[in-house]
Amino acid sequence: MILPQTNSSQALTICNNIQAALLTLAIEHTGSKVSPNVTLSLGVASTEPAVTGISREVLLSHADRALYEAKKAGRNRFHIATNS
Repeated sequence: MILPQTNSSQALTICNNIQAALLTLAIEHTGSKVSPNVTLSLGVASTEPAVTGISREVLLSHADRALYEAKKAGRNRFHIATNS
């Protein structure tokens, strides 16, 4: 996820809300040997451009790296990039 004009605290709230909404849907994941329901891992980069002046490309790179960190930590996780 890329969340321009969003601070880390707001991003944390958004991630929790998305994962809670997905959990309530209880979408069956019949092909999984790990989880009976679909889960979601998120990589998040947030910034407030007026403060950081970070480009979209750099923000996307941070989000991509954060996604791999979330996946490394296990299923149904999110990781918020700290250098954005």
